[in-house]
Amino acid sequence: MDEQSILSFPEWLSEIDENIESKIHSIVKENSISVEQAKKLIEEKVKGGFFSKKDIDFSKMTFKVENSFAIKVNQKRHFETRKVERKTVPYDPEKFTVGFEDEVEDVWEQYLIDKFTKKELQWVRRGTAEVSPCGTCDSRGLIRCPKCKGKGEYYEKCYKCSGKGIIENKCPTCNGRGRVNEGQITVVGGRKIGTGAGYSTREVQCLRCNASGYLSERCSKCSGQGQILVTCKKCKGSGEITCTTCLGYRQLYTCDLITANCKPSEQSFIVSPFEKVKSSWFNSYKDSEYFEIAEELDLGNYVKPAPNDGRVLLEGYDLKLIPVSRVLINDGKKENSIFIVGNDKKVVGVTSSYLDYKKVLIFVVLPIIVAITLIYFFALH
Repeated sequence: MDEQSILSFPEWLSEIDENIESKIHSIVKENSISVEQAKKLIEEKVKGGFFSKKDIDFSKMTFKVENSFAIKVNQKRHFETRKVERKTVPYDPEKFTVGFEDEVEDVWEQYLIDKFTKKELQWVRRGTAEVSPCGTCDSRGLIRCPKCKGKGEYYEKCYKCSGKGIIENKCPTCNGRGRVNEGQITVVGGRKIGTGAGYSTREVQCLRCNASGYLSERCSKCSGQGQILVTCKKCKGSGEITCTTCLGYRQLYTCDLITANCKPSEQSFIVSPFEKVKSSWFNSYKDSEYFEIAEELDLGNYVKPAPNDGRVLLEGYDLKLIPVSRVLINDGKKENSIFIVGNDKKVVGVTSSYLDYKKVLIFVVLPIIVAITLIYFFALH
């Protein structure tokens, strides 16, 4: 009976589940198969497959069974980056009541973002707040109005004359044309006036507006100055406005702000002494166990390490454990690996190892070639 159990696993699995070793031993022990069981399962699978060879004699082959396990691991990471910046804002004593504690908070002391949630959060760092007088207004809450420079009024362009000081009106004589029609009496053939005389007009320059078409007069609104004195709208004539630095509170609040940015990640992989274990083998098994670790585990080459610009504050692991037996079959020419998976002893890989290639040619390859040929033929016609 050439059988053995392979139970080795990476140490970090024990950090996730302290009982993982006993669970592995238990599931492998309960589901281990013998050489005779392996022969029977594989023979039934081969003879039950339409494309499998039916004339295989397993009695002439050597069998070796390795009973082991496979664990599908789904890892979630709560990864945060945090930065600290000093910020100064107007001090409203009713609004700003935090930050005055005696001890300064460590940057990584508080975990305020829900686990595995993509989010950015900002808060006042404990023990870093201070209140200081506003230097911009000397703690008055008011500063000189920049619009009127503290005078309460200022000159602005006259809206009536657009700052020109004069208003130009259309000349009533020429109606803005600059030229007028002048009448004259003409004498034909040198005859005296009254005998054969006629009347005609000609266009000449307007003398009233000097041909400009407009008559200028001094603006009555600004008395020809082009500007008018108005009350400052920004300060309403007081010459002062609310301090833009302290917003009238006369004091400033300065503190450290911690900005935390959570970028959770998720990775899946398989742990098994055997290579070529497929994720699809776990689909029919719903039972799994979930564990959380408040630290970053070193999983070696199984997953990518977390970036260096932050910290892993929490890791969640979903573990799904199934029994796997590898059967090595040698017919003297080559060795095939066939797997028997799970509690229901599902045989995987046997069909591909013992295919009847004549059936594959007749029932798979030739129909595909015929179909492609027909499609090509009808496409041309």
